Amino acid sequence: MEESGPALRYESLRVMLRMIYPSESSNLKEVLNEVSLAGHIASALASPRSKDLCIVASALQLVHLVLDKLPDLYTPLFRREGVVHEVEKLSKIKSDSPVSMPPVRSSPSVIASLRDGNSS
Repeated sequence: MEESGPALRYESLRVMLRMIYPSESSNLKEVLNEVSLAGHIASALASPRSKDLCIVASALQLVHLVLDKLPDLYTPLFRREGVVHEVEKLSKIKSDSPVSMPPVRSSPSVIASLRDGNSS
């Protein structure tokens, strides 16, 4: 039964991603108002990295998606629930991989703006 914990957590994150991605922000705000999603994401990000990389990756995708759709609601929640702290911890982990990857170039860093206190 010990193995079912991480598998269940991963599947729950995948289901949330599938439900949130196509949803309109107004509907999400109403539905997620009563759910402790930020705490669940913080817990997933704090998973032991060596065993649960797919959990951490899914949680990061969920952070990005939720902040894209509901930044005003989830920016303070992610700060309060420790999501920002967990992402910062992840950003400081040194890779053991011998392969050197170029930096990812995408939209401005959501977490950097959270850390600096900007909500947009």
